[in-house]
Amino acid sequence: MPISKLEAAQRQLDCAIRLFINGEELLAVHALSRAAFRVLYDIYPSYRDDGFSTDLGKFIEVGGWKRFNDAANFLKHTDRDPTAQGEVSEPDTQMGIGFGIVLHHRLTGTHTPEMKAFDAWMKALHPDEFKVPPDPDPDIEKLSRDAIEVVKAAPRNVQLRLAKALLTVMKENPDWPKLKA
Repeated sequence: MPISKLEAAQRQLDCAIRLFINGEELLAVHALSRAAFRVLYDIYPSYRDDGFSTDLGKFIEVGGWKRFNDAANFLKHTDRDPTAQGEVSEPDTQMGIGFGIVLHHRLTGTHTPEMKAFDAWMKALHPDEFKVPPDPDPDIEKLSRDAIEVVKAAPRNVQLRLAKALLTVMKENPDWPKLKA
């Protein structure tokens, strides 16, 4: 059955998110999510002429494309140094998944349940980095911030259970919530 590159990238990204949420091998998650990112990044200019991929490329350049691609290239170019050792970090993997989600949304205007769950989970763990606005009600805002601190302080397996619960909710309610890009 034929599949478009956009659909292939979406499937790769969704699979990477499911593997991540289930605590599977980070190297596999990283490789799969970077493959999806690369397809989305490369096809973006063919679908949209808004300069976003150029802007994203400049943003990644600040941290360095080499660093961004290190783990993927470690696997991809084994012929150059078959005894080399590499390293994959969770924050770098999360960043690649996040960039893939942004590109996918800009290309399709949609989020899959996996993308919604990952996005919500990341924002729960890192509200300041995502500039989540405070609730206008100070009591609700305090409750929200206290809950965030509980989630952030929880052991990793508990944090991942929250991500799994979010994925279950998103799959059972695919039209909720409508996420903003």
